[in-house]
Amino acid sequence: MMKKMQPNEAQAKFHKVLRAAVVDAVNDISLQEVLAITSHLVGQLIAAQDQTKYTREMVMSVVYENIVAGNGELVNSLLFAKPQGTA
Repeated sequence: MMKKMQPNEAQAKFHKVLRAAVVDAVNDISLQEVLAITSHLVGQLIAAQDQTKYTREMVMSVVYENIVAGNGELVNSLLFAKPQGTA
């Protein structure tokens, strides 16, 4: 398990830009398609890692831990969101 780190300014900015692009894309394609495309990109990013510095296990651990963290963040935001609208 990797230790949880807070993103630095450049990482937070990259996340914000990437997330905005994903949100914008959902206007034109489904979330399933966005997932397929971004998963494909993750596969390419995995292949591009420096194999002299990182083992396959290290890289896959980063991917796994960040999927779990991202999933948890969204689930928590939905669980604790204030209801909108009226019945």
